[in-house]
Amino acid sequence: MTTLSDGQIINKLSHYCGYQERCLMDIQKKLEQLVVAKQRWDFFIDILIKENFFDESRFVMTYISSKFRILKWGKVKIKQVLLQKNINITIIENSLKSINESAYIDTIRKIVHLQKERYSKDNFENYITNYLFQKGFEYDIFNTIIYENNKN
Repeated sequence: MTTLSDGQIINKLSHYCGYQERCLMDIQKKLEQLVVAKQRWDFFIDILIKENFFDESRFVMTYISSKFRILKWGKVKIKQVLLQKNINITIIENSLKSINESAYIDTIRKIVHLQKERYSKDNFENYITNYLFQKGFEYDIFNTIIYENNKN
């Protein structure tokens, strides 16, 4: 097994963080893969921060934006996954406020409308409730939208 120099480790980490935002847990896993002693991790993480390759708040904002915009995840699911990545709850909650509330409601409405066309009225409410729970949307919000949708 070859031991990497500090320069090689920094190059590998900066490349790793350069093509996609990373959280601290991702960087720690990469350091583990590179067989870097744990007592040296802070040294390399500090360099990544100073060189602007790593910023956990930036990671969270990017993560939230992509999961909501592309995958149509709700705030609950996004929050759960970020908590599993050991992200600070304050950073998560402050960043979730960046989701435009009207875009959030419109997304739920679009999902309800698209799914309503696929299922019979008998199965629709159970299906859409389960679907929106799995997507991580809040029950009180989507239940109101489903109720409004059924009146039309």
